[in-house]
Amino acid sequence: MKLTNIKLFISVSLLSICSLNCAKESERLDTTSSVPVISTLAVHSVTTTSAISGGNITDDGGASVTARGICWSTSANPDVTGNHTTDGNGIGTFSSNMTGLSSNTVYYVRAYAMNSEGIAYGNEISFNSIAIIGLPMVVTDLQLTGITPSSAISGGTISSDGGSSVTVRGVCWSTTINPVVTGNHTTDGSGTGTFVSNITGLLETTTYHVRAYATNSEGTAYGNDLSFSTSSSTPSVYVGGAERNNSNNLVATIWKDGVPTQITTGLSNGGINAISVSGSDVYAVGSEVNVAGEEVGKLWKNGVQKLSIDPGCGVTAYHVFISGSDVYVSTGENDCTISSAKIWKNDIPTTLATSNQLVYVRSVFKVGADIYAVGGKVVAYNNGFTTNAKMWKNGIETNLSTMPFSLATSLFVSGSDVYIAGSIFNGGSITIGPKPIATIWKNGIQTTLTDGTNIAGAESVFVLGTDVYVAGYESNGSVDVAKVWKNGMATSLTNGTDSAVAFSVCALGSDVYATGFEKNGAGVKVAKVWKNGVATSLTTGNRDAIGASIIVK
Repeated sequence: MKLTNIKLFISVSLLSICSLNCAKESERLDTTSSVPVISTLAVHSVTTTSAISGGNITDDGGASVTARGICWSTSANPDVTGNHTTDGNGIGTFSSNMTGLSSNTVYYVRAYAMNSEGIAYGNEISFNSIAIIGLPMVVTDLQLTGITPSSAISGGTISSDGGSSVTVRGVCWSTTINPVVTGNHTTDGSGTGTFVSNITGLLETTTYHVRAYATNSEGTAYGNDLSFSTSSSTPSVYVGGAERNNSNNLVATIWKDGVPTQITTGLSNGGINAISVSGSDVYAVGSEVNVAGEEVGKLWKNGVQKLSIDPGCGVTAYHVFISGSDVYVSTGENDCTISSAKIWKNDIPTTLATSNQLVYVRSVFKVGADIYAVGGKVVAYNNGFTTNAKMWKNGIETNLSTMPFSLATSLFVSGSDVYIAGSIFNGGSITIGPKPIATIWKNGIQTTLTDGTNIAGAESVFVLGTDVYVAGYESNGSVDVAKVWKNGMATSLTNGTDSAVAFSVCALGSDVYATGFEKNGAGVKVAKVWKNGVATSLTTGNRDAIGASIIVK
């Protein structure tokens, strides 16, 4: 090779080497760093207060990762200014523990990684911390009904499952207090809510204790203990009412199996509107006229006066309800200025409503923590007056009817169903002459028992199992006929020759009892008991008498 060619080759080679080195140096100087690349790992091992997640850093962005971890919040897009962990440095996979969480709460979590360029966040994941699991909330709150010599109907309400599904529920019973499921019990489905239980295989005239129960993964919870006594195979029939004496005054009277006991002196008018029997104790409410000629509300226990209510210008005690050791009395009172509808619990009153006309509570019923009452309020209407049927639940008032004239006379609560008996009117007002239609409401839904052709009224309602009984009357065009409706189907208790009304109804087993009166040929009211439609007279017919309330047990 010539010298000139050798020089040329060397020059070109040097230029090439210089060019390559300069390119590489330029390439090195142009390289820039970025934030890391990170993803969030799935959340697992979730408890009521903690959970585990983490992250995976696949690229440090050209600068060392100096901090990494996860951040979480109850709001979306959590960042490191809030709750976060610090879990080392560098790339790769890491695990993080979240602590101090609230139970049963939705959280959002993101992994993060930090280098000299800033902070990168992974994808967001949401999860729900576990609810704290406890025992269910159980109340034995169903009124014991359908008590026979060998059976009874009870039940309960489960208001909360405690955070874990209720797998079994029912009632348990024993002759000793606080029965448990290892003894006699029913099984009545699962889940929360109200249920009805049928207790069978009992001994007659025996006192039992019953409690509702519910079981979840944490164990079994029980409701409050209730006691009841089974009836005799020959049950006693209690009737409260009134009979006139020789002085023509009404005397408050209780008949047990047809034998009368007078509980007022007869020196002035008195009468019983309702009775209740708890164990061997018989409670009665009504009124007695004082020396000023005003009605005074009364509560008697076993014939002895326990409560006297005298606001000044008249009061009537309409109904008595026993719940455990608590005694509830409903009244309509007048203090000469205003009228008040009240419920008395163990001699302490609660006012539900007031009026400058008339307001009253005809019936009261307690289920669990809920107190129901029905009655009416008189108001001005059409140049006269009318009355509106009312229901109160825990003191909150509800109108039962859109009709301008309606009455509510009786109340019965079975499970979660509320039954009310009364009347609606097809026109007019008290002073114009309305025509009442026998009516029943179930959970506020109105159903008429009569068609409005003749006057009729529903005076009492009683529920046994799935059967709904209503006592009352319907005119045949000339006189009132005493009637009992079973599930809407009417049975006449009297033949329509003489006027009669059934004021109260109850059922025991397959037997249906009612009480009221039927006039005899002389026009005297005779107190009656009808058992399955067959009448028995409680009085001779020499003087007026009525049966107002009946209990069979």
